[in-house]
Amino acid sequence: MDSDVIVIGAGPAGAAISAILSQKGYSVKVLEKSSFPRFSIGESLLPQSMEFLDKAGLLDAIPPDLFQVKKGALFARGEQYSRIDFSKKFTNGPSETWQVTRSDFDKILIDKSATYGSEVIYNATVKKISFLPDSAKVHFAENNEDKELQTKFIVDASGAAMVLPRLMNDVSEPLQSKSALFTHYNSDDRNLEESENILISINPKNSKIWYWGIPLKNGGLSVGVVSDTKTLDEYQGNDSQVFNTIVSEEPSLNRRLKNSAPTMPIKKITGYEATIKNTHGKGFLLIGNAGGFIDPIFSSGVTVALKSAILGAENIIKVLSGETVDWTEYDKEMDLGNNTFRAYVKSWYEGPLQEIILMEGKEEEIQKKINSILAGYVWDKENSFVREPARKLKQVLSLIRKYSVS
Repeated sequence: MDSDVIVIGAGPAGAAISAILSQKGYSVKVLEKSSFPRFSIGESLLPQSMEFLDKAGLLDAIPPDLFQVKKGALFARGEQYSRIDFSKKFTNGPSETWQVTRSDFDKILIDKSATYGSEVIYNATVKKISFLPDSAKVHFAENNEDKELQTKFIVDASGAAMVLPRLMNDVSEPLQSKSALFTHYNSDDRNLEESENILISINPKNSKIWYWGIPLKNGGLSVGVVSDTKTLDEYQGNDSQVFNTIVSEEPSLNRRLKNSAPTMPIKKITGYEATIKNTHGKGFLLIGNAGGFIDPIFSSGVTVALKSAILGAENIIKVLSGETVDWTEYDKEMDLGNNTFRAYVKSWYEGPLQEIILMEGKEEEIQKKINSILAGYVWDKENSFVREPARKLKQVLSLIRKYSVS
């Protein structure tokens, strides 16, 4: 046996689970298709992720002044603004996090995992996986040289590549695809509030289109345009022209980008909502985006990935110890957070959550509970907005409309 566990992918999920298992004394090999550092989108973290990084033994590896501090979110539609302050939340826990350059962030995490004993193999593309009665063989190419490793357990942390599900033909593509166009700018023209908060703005002409503006350290700004693919296809031109046209329709971003220029070509991702039927089975587990991605709107990706790594590691340790594992509790816990995020995503695209967030004068306790969700605390069962997200949002919207009329 070449290792106890093989992890596919060296992003935050892969780094976290390999770090935890290595600290417990298991032999772990990480197969990463790229060489690090490498570009990745998903730069805005949530405060809940700080606790997860700490549990995985990764937080202390990150210099506290390396990345841009994030304290909340600015929501905008035209000239209408609302700020979510993470310090005013219902759930105990960190109130601040970072906006990160993922090339640096991901390398720090996987390098820390390596100090615990994980062996990271870069430029390794997985070609085939053969499951045996008590093990599995992973066939991969390292720098175009075919190789094979045998392991007791496989973790797929490959993100949107969804390596294992695609090899197993277990990927359901979305009926209505969404797309994102994005790039980076050098933007020094911003005040402290704009630096410490992600900007999420709504297209004044079409509420189905939204934007992110993520301030990065040293004047960088990540800017993205997101909508369903059909809506974006209605704009004329290539990706760059469509991006520039849609950005020109948003006054908040226009002000920030007035004296700036893009630092890389426009990139596009599409169809990222693909879902997976089986996130675990005999000898394997899918974590992070490899198990299905929700949506970029609330920056939930890294937080969900880290949570799945922590919970997954606990069960893998039991499997490797010869215990019979019931994955029911794992599924329930992951579903709790994912379903809360999905309810908020659905409400956002249908419109009610946009109205709720932008409307002033909400009751303080209600605002704190919503703030907790947006800060990533979607596993807090004490929060009624976690237990019954759709019903509570509908209730709040009804109250807001009632009192705004009266």
